[in-house]
Amino acid sequence: MRKFFKFLTSRFFVFSLILLFEIGLIVAAVLFLRSFKELDNIIYLLSFIISVLTMLYIVSCRGNIAYTVSWLFFVGAIPVFGTIAYLIFGRKRFTKRKQKKIAPIVDSLNKIDYTTSTLGKIGEQNEDVKMMMSYVTNMSQIPPFANTEVNYYKLGDDVWPIMLNELKKAKHFIFIEYFIIAEGEMWNSILDILIKKAAEGVEVRLLYDDFGSISHLPSNYPKKLRKLGIQTIAYNKYKPIINVKMNNRDHRKIMVIDGHTGFTGGINLADEYVNKEVRFGHWKDNAIRLRGEAVWGLTNMFLSMWDFASESNTDFSKYKYENFSHELSLDNSPKGFVQPYSDIPYDYEPLAQTIYTQILLKAKKYVYITTPYLILSPELEYALTVTAKQGVEVVILVPHIPDKKLVFQVTKSYYRSLLESGVKIYEYTPGFIHSKMFISDDTIASVGTSNLDYRSMFLHFECGTICYNVDAINDMKKDFIETLSVSQEVPVSSIKNISIIKRLYWGFLKVFATLM
Repeated sequence: MRKFFKFLTSRFFVFSLILLFEIGLIVAAVLFLRSFKELDNIIYLLSFIISVLTMLYIVSCRGNIAYTVSWLFFVGAIPVFGTIAYLIFGRKRFTKRKQKKIAPIVDSLNKIDYTTSTLGKIGEQNEDVKMMMSYVTNMSQIPPFANTEVNYYKLGDDVWPIMLNELKKAKHFIFIEYFIIAEGEMWNSILDILIKKAAEGVEVRLLYDDFGSISHLPSNYPKKLRKLGIQTIAYNKYKPIINVKMNNRDHRKIMVIDGHTGFTGGINLADEYVNKEVRFGHWKDNAIRLRGEAVWGLTNMFLSMWDFASESNTDFSKYKYENFSHELSLDNSPKGFVQPYSDIPYDYEPLAQTIYTQILLKAKKYVYITTPYLILSPELEYALTVTAKQGVEVVILVPHIPDKKLVFQVTKSYYRSLLESGVKIYEYTPGFIHSKMFISDDTIASVGTSNLDYRSMFLHFECGTICYNVDAINDMKKDFIETLSVSQEVPVSSIKNISIIKRLYWGFLKVFATLM
């Protein structure tokens, strides 16, 4: 009862009620106008014209075809309400100023030096990888880096103590950006260190997504932490006002310590991600630690997002890797190349989707994939099926115990086309798999925050890291194979004899999959 009462009085519940009230007013206004019988013909004609104009506008916009079709269906089926919904939730509002503000700012000379040296060396080994990394450099403004040690952690439980140890060693600055932060054992252990470091004079900046953390942190949390010396921003505050900006969440996970050590991956800073709280069985996640030149990419991503959220102008040069590289002692001379990347919603460039597609289409032997959600765009579905039809082993690992049952049904609606094409699908039997990872041919991998769904591909701020010819790829592959041993394969026979009602249900869900 105490939890239920807490939920009823929470900011999320109260604000959601206000939003529903606002939507109700819009519906009531439309129905009120429809009540005037003498205006029926005029209202019908206006509704028709508005719907047609809206649909023409949707078709004229750049963007994903499936996203376009979903909105066309919605506007056509429910003319007035569909148009209102599209104006509120469907449009991508962005300006060149927004794009420029959020793009990571890599010093031009620094970028040229890295790009010339690293891309040339990569091209000597693999021209396809060079082309992909050139594309990422152009779109994300972050080049590939050498001299970077990569450590892979197959569970949040494993990376947590490593994070604490690195935080304790901080001398200059700590940058933290996460979608979810929740009070509990994990976050409290990190916060204790942050408070001590801030008292010692270490610069500590914390950026978290307000909606992602809305049920876990009080609304005055930034003010509370600022009093403790921690610069804090709750990004895109959840407000009881209908606004398209509410769609664009900061889904990234980044931790940077002194410019030479960084963490990213799937885990958030909450107890369920380290299995201290059990909700959907065992929580399978991952993370990587970077030490070396590539951390400069994570630093850039954080600072650009910080400036975007706070409308400030940070002097990036103060935090360059070169300023602190002498404090880092790498055990061995790292081999391979590492390229962090940032994917933003304020453009029409589906960066993560293109990276995933390129990995698939260039694969020769295998592609192993982990994702919590499988809501595929036509481009990704095509890449998966074509790759499998070419004889490449394509294996996808998804949860067996879902965190969102409706979304899991959408995931299952894609099983048929994938299985018939030769893609293998496994469900993680012990619980929920949250890691987002692509591994291919023992040479290239991407670990990050982008799920295989439309929100990650087109609406959220996301980040990831491409690893090429680094030793940690062996650890990623080993973890994947070990995880398959405790997972159940979805047999091809399971897609046969599916009832027409189930097919219609899945078809209905797929129409609106882009809106979930």
